[in-house]
Amino acid sequence: METTNPYLSYNLHGILNLAAALIAILIGLIILTRDWRSPINRSFFYLTVAGFLWVFGYGMMSLVRNLRDAWPWFVVGYLGVPFISPTVFNFSVQLRKQKLWSPLVGFALGSAAFLIIIVFGPSIYSLKDTPYGRYNFFNHNVAGLTFISVFLIFFFTMAFLASLNFYKGWKEASYRGEKRLYRNILIGFLVAYTGSIDFLATLHLHLYPFGYISLTIFLLIIAHNVVRHQLFEINVFLKKVSLIVLIYGVLLAFLLPLAYPAVTLLGSSSGKTLARLLLLFSLAFGFILSLGPLIYAFLVGRTFWLRGKLSVGFTHELKSPLGTIQSSIEIAKDILENRPTDMNGLKNYLEIIEKNTSRLSNFTQSLLDIAKIQEGNVAVEKKPFSLTELVVSQMPAFDLQAREKGVSMEFNSPEEIRLEADPVKIQQVVSNLLSNAVKFSSSGRIKIDLRKEKNQAVCRIVDEGAGISKKDLPRVFDRFYHGSSSSKGAGLGLSIAKAWVEAHDGHIWAESEGEGKGTTMGFCIPL
Repeated sequence: METTNPYLSYNLHGILNLAAALIAILIGLIILTRDWRSPINRSFFYLTVAGFLWVFGYGMMSLVRNLRDAWPWFVVGYLGVPFISPTVFNFSVQLRKQKLWSPLVGFALGSAAFLIIIVFGPSIYSLKDTPYGRYNFFNHNVAGLTFISVFLIFFFTMAFLASLNFYKGWKEASYRGEKRLYRNILIGFLVAYTGSIDFLATLHLHLYPFGYISLTIFLLIIAHNVVRHQLFEINVFLKKVSLIVLIYGVLLAFLLPLAYPAVTLLGSSSGKTLARLLLLFSLAFGFILSLGPLIYAFLVGRTFWLRGKLSVGFTHELKSPLGTIQSSIEIAKDILENRPTDMNGLKNYLEIIEKNTSRLSNFTQSLLDIAKIQEGNVAVEKKPFSLTELVVSQMPAFDLQAREKGVSMEFNSPEEIRLEADPVKIQQVVSNLLSNAVKFSSSGRIKIDLRKEKNQAVCRIVDEGAGISKKDLPRVFDRFYHGSSSSKGAGLGLSIAKAWVEAHDGHIWAESEGEGKGTTMGFCIPL
């Protein structure tokens, strides 16, 4: 009785490629589900899709038993290869928030390269078995040499533009965290493009194509830095990863019973029947897996497990002022009934009620702002104004509180800086950062520095206060997050400030050497 699979055979190189493909698409989905509206996240996802198609197609090309069956998988692989460099370049453009049309040219040229392979494939390349697995080799004729020469120029030109963009981002970065981001991505980029040695293998040189390893390292480095740079909350991150794995695990479990008979049928088919079966199975596979995002969205919207931290924040910020208001009302009623002449006592409790009502009002407004941000309904009404005057106008509101704590405030700006932005939202950013600096300072100085740097308005607020621990620093802009030195506030101010700055295509950051060593918070907005 025949027990071997008529379609697939064991090949370690092919299996390693499939593992790399799975890692690539999972990384892309995790980053995308963090915030699918973010152009940076979407551009990174496109990069992982291109990488997935490349290594998955090449992996399957080595796992199938004969050259005829390898052809469709080579097409799948080459659906990704021409788009590796264009998607990396597009990611660099989105990361730097540039308004360029050149990524579209890269995608158009990549599409042209794919179509040329489809139409003229046999005259350009041939598939051959090697000691490590099956691979494509370009023919030593005019068509093969012309195509590979032009393709390599295109591929490495796009790669050079991407590396140049990352390098400029590193040189022009306004703060240390951003510099580290670009530095690490540049390192990952150099590692990734060592995998271009694959092209030498296609020219009949005896080299092992380890591009899938380089790609995996590159994607892991980028993913880590995008997550860290955008201050992603790791608890929710792990929950989302677990949910995604669970959903797709269940969906794939439904496909497993069909896998073996499907592969067997494919292996025994040929010609038009094979094409129809491939189309049928692809549609069925795509339909089942497309249910994943729908199930994910449904569960996220209705699962307390993913909203637990948010609920804790709501509970804290609602119960505390409401409890104080309720107690103050009861005491005020008691004063009116038993000591109606005690106006001072009554006034004190009315002031407490007023203070906590204002706190609830501010909290409600913050929640409305967060809701608008989540729904993408952020209206930025830009108009020219003096950022210098705006910053100066906010200082008196915090100066008295600062002096009561023995803290002095200093402002420095070499020149007046005018900006075209939404003054209401920028005012809220400045107010939140100043409030944070005063709240966590008990002595020393708060220095506000405003200046122009490389076509950007950069504002830094440096305090000598409580500082931020290394473990808390990546999360200071998370909603409802309270660090080890924080005990008051809704935990929404910095999150909203971050959203307003990013709505203006800017950056916001926090730096600290640790607890007790002060904090620098700042933001930059393009002029």
